[in-house]
Amino acid sequence: MTDEHSAGWQAKLVESYGFPADTVVEPRRPGRHVIRPVRAGGRRFLLKAVPMETGTVTRLHWQLGYQRHLACRGGPAARPFERCDIPGEMQVAHPFEGLGALYEHLPGRPCQATPHDAEAAGRALATLHRLSDGYGDAGGAPAGERDDLVDGPVRTVRDYLGGRMPDGIGELAGRLGGWLDRLPREPGAFGLCHGDSHHENAFIDEEGRVRYFDFEHAARTWRAYDLATFIWNTFRLDRGTPVWNGFMGGYAGIRPLSVTEAAWIRPFLVVRQFWWLGFTVEGTTRESGSLRRLVDDGLAFALRLAQDLDVHAVLAGVGAGAGAGAGVEDTA
Repeated sequence: MTDEHSAGWQAKLVESYGFPADTVVEPRRPGRHVIRPVRAGGRRFLLKAVPMETGTVTRLHWQLGYQRHLACRGGPAARPFERCDIPGEMQVAHPFEGLGALYEHLPGRPCQATPHDAEAAGRALATLHRLSDGYGDAGGAPAGERDDLVDGPVRTVRDYLGGRMPDGIGELAGRLGGWLDRLPREPGAFGLCHGDSHHENAFIDEEGRVRYFDFEHAARTWRAYDLATFIWNTFRLDRGTPVWNGFMGGYAGIRPLSVTEAAWIRPFLVVRQFWWLGFTVEGTTRESGSLRRLVDDGLAFALRLAQDLDVHAVLAGVGAGAGAGAGVEDTA
């Protein structure tokens, strides 16, 4: 079964990738972005498109180059395919569904929030970070700094709430922003990151190899933010210490963390919560009846995270390792 835009994509794939005329583009999957399974020449692919907005072409071009760099070096990333009609080009446009790219279909199953899968995901993310340090176009990466991670998302939420924020949110966001301004940007600890590295954006195959997809938020930022993103999602799902320990153990086996860098994960859990709230508000119809409750609950969760994890102690120490004596595994 196809839909009204399948034929348009099918023609694009035949023209741009040299696919056979009997290529099948399946209906769009439900979700924020256009995602369509593709079958061609006995193989399976995935087509993903994003809305055509200011900066989309430049950002997607960089993202695809970065993702291809990782995949071509055996890294844990879904590989995007080059077009055959324009050498080096990986983007393809649809008049109604935006700017897209064609990716390999990943074998295996979605990662789960279990100690086994988390350990494999940790190893994969550490490998991704190490391979990222060798990417020659790192300077063209989008930024993952204070305004991108905290100030911008908080402004979005504040605007949605009509300028009124719960007590404590403004102070917490301000302290996190100031902490990011002072946080060291040292090679290794700061560099190219996936940007949305939770377990729902990864597949694991029968051999236990994890590969990540959905790189549209990849940016040059602190690696601790990527680690916090994985832990934040299991935290949000009320999963426990064994999952976090498995993930951190897998990661540290490939890329060991200093005590100081490990301490940064705690504040970045709250940073991630603010980022996610801003992202969700931007992508949700303001009239949605459930959005206000989600925002209220999300802001309360941010305050609770900061208190339960003693985040203010880490913020006070910045790069000195304050509050780092206890690892993330002790936060349950």
